[in-house]
Amino acid sequence: MVLGVVAPFVVLAEPELPGLAAHALQLFSAVLLVGAQVSDIAGSLQQAKLSAMNLSWLNEEVQSEIEERKWTESLLHESRVFAESIVETIREPLLVLDSELRVIKGNRSFFETFSLTVEQVADRTLPEIGKGEWDVPDLVEKMREIIPQGTQLENYEITLEFDGLGTKTLLLSARRIYQNDVETNLILLAMQDVTERVAAQAEVRRLAQGIECAAESILMTDLDGVIRYVNPAFTTQTGYAPEEVIGKSPAVLNSGEHEPNFFAKMWEAIRSGTVWCGEVTNRRKDGTLYDVSLTVAPVFNQMNEMVGYVSVQNDITELKRAKEQLARRAEELARSNAELEQFAYVASHDLQEPLRMVASYCQLLQRRYGDRLDRDAHDFIGFAVDGAKRMQVLINALLEYSRVGTRARPLEPTDSGLALR
Repeated sequence: MVLGVVAPFVVLAEPELPGLAAHALQLFSAVLLVGAQVSDIAGSLQQAKLSAMNLSWLNEEVQSEIEERKWTESLLHESRVFAESIVETIREPLLVLDSELRVIKGNRSFFETFSLTVEQVADRTLPEIGKGEWDVPDLVEKMREIIPQGTQLENYEITLEFDGLGTKTLLLSARRIYQNDVETNLILLAMQDVTERVAAQAEVRRLAQGIECAAESILMTDLDGVIRYVNPAFTTQTGYAPEEVIGKSPAVLNSGEHEPNFFAKMWEAIRSGTVWCGEVTNRRKDGTLYDVSLTVAPVFNQMNEMVGYVSVQNDITELKRAKEQLARRAEELARSNAELEQFAYVASHDLQEPLRMVASYCQLLQRRYGDRLDRDAHDFIGFAVDGAKRMQVLINALLEYSRVGTRARPLEPTDSGLALR
């Protein structure tokens, strides 16, 4: 209902009406005037009532807005505390910087990682932190471009030398902070210490380079026995290029020289997680056979899960050929030694008899005809007898030497000076 003010009516009596009618009309006019005044008073009261209602409503609105603002501030405070708690528990070091790269805030991980305190960082720019380790021109230039040019720093790898901490390799990411979709003049710098990872990658590269340069043939397979990698020595040894064998089974090298269960036992061993070693005859791409000393071992990941196998093959064809030749020569030498021993035995036996005869007859000649011989003749006979005896000693020594290595008597140290006396 719309409330308003009713204007008073003014009714003029017609002069030609009779007196009673004129009086009635005047009375009606007065009633209307009073009604109009009453209506005015009621309207004013209604307006006053509406004003009071409006004030009450406005008061309630203000109170509601105050309560809502308090709730919002409380929520913002809780959100800020929650966000700061999350930031403090993040393992990666974080820094909040202004447009001049001055430190606004850092999380606990930053101070612990770089052994710094809040006082050592407060009101300092990034290049001024610590002992100037962060004062890297290229890094500072890229950081200063973030706000004016709207750029970002993504996976920026840098190696810094820290006093007391040694060398650290860091992966940096930085971007402008937005709040409620509104740009601020703040930069969030996140850091990831990848020193160990970089060192591990370098070690992997060294190992990979070692495998590439190894003289032994190396191939790697998955758990299904499908070749996934071969090194250059494999190509040199087998004649197969990598693209000819990757994706295939090592059976391409099978020579057919082994029993069917030979490789079955090998696979049974390595699938159980043990290392298998043995000698295998393989076939090259050109069809020639060659012998290898083969070692096959399972490969495990960081979760100690078996993920494949590695095979190391050392070509022993020439070595086996040399061993066979050596065995043949050893056999020939043994036969020759046996013949030499037999010859020495026969020779010593046959030579000792004439020597004994010479010595005996010389001694007999000396006894029977000694009184008829002069002094020189006696000396000559003595020389002949002595020579025969020494010859007999030499023959016995030759016989003993020919038996060295065939008797069970162990060798003993001997004074070499005795041989010179």
